[in-house]
Amino acid sequence: MGSVIRIKRFSNHVLYDLDDGTAVIQCIRWTADEVVLPSQDLRVFQEVKITGLLQDYKGSRQVKFVLRDTLICDDPNDLSLFRLRVVMLERFVYSKPVVLPASIVQEEQKRKEKEKKEKEKEKEKEREKEKEKERERKREKEEKRKKSQPPVSEDTLLSRIRTWISTRDEFAFIELFRDEETQRIACEIVRAKVCPMSLGVILG
Repeated sequence: MGSVIRIKRFSNHVLYDLDDGTAVIQCIRWTADEVVLPSQDLRVFQEVKITGLLQDYKGSRQVKFVLRDTLICDDPNDLSLFRLRVVMLERFVYSKPVVLPASIVQEEQKRKEKEKKEKEKEKEKEREKEKEKERERKREKEEKRKKSQPPVSEDTLLSRIRTWISTRDEFAFIELFRDEETQRIACEIVRAKVCPMSLGVILG
């Protein structure tokens, strides 16, 4: 509700600037929506009450309406009463904090908890993927390391065995197979720990 302070007419629509005492808002009426005689149209400085659709247009608010939903206020007190209602609504309604019903609050809390759980599940999946990638990288690294190492020669192997067996008392006597190759390797192993006489007894 307010006073019409400016009218702009175009081929397919009419723009009205409406001042309610606090701000000016633009109202638009499309001429294709209804047929209006010039004598029925709004005039500048008329006090009117417009009912329509509030919408955004190029970053500003605009009210789309039709003339049949517009009320012309003949009583000069109508605008004053309207402004008083606006002040009361601002003081006792719009300035108060919004209190949502308990059912809506509970529903919102459930929605947030559900979203939180879903996010935690997604994070857990991401962590598992990272762990699996890390394990895969370690396996590939170990395989590359093994492939890059040269094969151990028999002399090196026997040397390692002799070094280890020299610290083990339980290998002072071992049973040998009659296989010639096994016996030869065993001789190298035993030689590090037992004397030739004991070796002869073991070999029979």
